[in-house]
Amino acid sequence: MKRLVFVFLLLAASAVAAQERTSDLDQAYEDARVECAALKDLEAGHEQGREPLPGERLGTGKGKSRLTEKYFERQAMLDQELERARERCAQAMKRWNDLK
Repeated sequence: MKRLVFVFLLLAASAVAAQERTSDLDQAYEDARVECAALKDLEAGHEQGREPLPGERLGTGKGKSRLTEKYFERQAMLDQELERARERCAQAMKRWNDLK
């Protein structure tokens, strides 16, 4: 009788563990989907951000223009944001793959 109770408890514990694993896997998938979609959006915005904004280009004495330091600072910030988004996407994908 004790063995039978033990087997039922073991089966119940296995079912609970499987349900928790499925929940973790679903959450990891959703996290990966969100982070990688954010990366895709940021990549699209990054290309648009390459164009100088008003005030980021100065005229020179010879009738030409040059980009200001403000432009290059903004580009560095965009590059850092993009790198962080890539890392978040990679980490989310790794977690999802580790749980599969």
